[in-house]
Amino acid sequence: MVTNCSEALAATAVACTDIDFDVVVTAERAGYYKPDPRPYEQALAELRMTANRCVFVAGSAYDLFGASKIGLPTFWHDRIGIEPPPNIPEPLAHAGRCTRCSTWYARANQSRAKEADLSVKLFALTCGRLTGDLGRLMEGGEGRTELPIPAYLIEHPKGRVLFDTGMHPDCQHDPAARVGAGITKLFSFDFRPGEEVSARLAAIDRDPAKIDVIVNSHFHFDHVGGNALIPNATMVVQRREWEAGMDPESAALRGFNRADFDLGHKVVQIDGEHDLFGDASVVCLPTHGHTPGHQSLRVRLASGDVVLAADACYFCRTLREQRLPQRVYDRQAMLDSLDRLARLEAAGARIFFGHDGEFWKSVPQAPAAIT
Repeated sequence: MVTNCSEALAATAVACTDIDFDVVVTAERAGYYKPDPRPYEQALAELRMTANRCVFVAGSAYDLFGASKIGLPTFWHDRIGIEPPPNIPEPLAHAGRCTRCSTWYARANQSRAKEADLSVKLFALTCGRLTGDLGRLMEGGEGRTELPIPAYLIEHPKGRVLFDTGMHPDCQHDPAARVGAGITKLFSFDFRPGEEVSARLAAIDRDPAKIDVIVNSHFHFDHVGGNALIPNATMVVQRREWEAGMDPESAALRGFNRADFDLGHKVVQIDGEHDLFGDASVVCLPTHGHTPGHQSLRVRLASGDVVLAADACYFCRTLREQRLPQRVYDRQAMLDSLDRLARLEAAGARIFFGHDGEFWKSVPQAPAAIT
């Protein structure tokens, strides 16, 4: 239930019904209400569901604005009967009594029952390290800091997914030739044979040629350089990132190299949230700002949700203190993405930071699974 009232009034209203609500988000608790999308987003996060797996039954036409902004299917049950405002988003149905809702709810319950049988495993792979100035990576930072280069393997009953692929093996012997002198002036490379993503997979008896999907968070060299080593996967990227990478001027400004990602893989360009397997277990989350189309990945484990933030959030301190890198594509969009990560964390998700060396020490490495 999402309601425009205080906590006390909502508790009274719930007590008057015979409905056992899993989540109640009030305007008082969320700090926002219609037409703002954030209360609806908060409700989804607390339910641990994606918009395409839920339905919102709107009692007021004003609910349609906020719900539609996050792609939440809406049935407008016009219980109030007041004149709607102009230009309302189109609901899936509009009626005084909507029987389609009960049909949808029954199907959703069947889907959730199947979902409970799924087993998703998550593995962390360290694909080298960089060392750079903390002040460039976080406002006010001082000194040099070591940056792990993560990739993640997700094993789902329907396929194997890599989230990011680390650096290209050329960076092991001549990084300047691969990424340019500008990058090698900013970072020192600690990347040895056997640390490339294909070798990390082989070390745990996974065939790189049998990876089904690569989800690239974005197109910087330390997140996409290993794509060449995963020959048969389908790439899943945000459309905005792909378009920026394919435009020569934009790619040069962003530090993208087409030799890292335009390699003949099948490419699926997505817009916004994307449920990879249709069961809400592995979901791409748009977290734009670091680059035009940066995305994170939410993985649903038996223990709860893990959000692989990538460069939407370099460090734990980035999230806690809202201190951004010196250079980002869109500062406000990145702050908005940090706010989204904070809301997911508040709803119970664990955030895995992009390059936090201290945090990375606590992450089990493959072949051990993250639990």
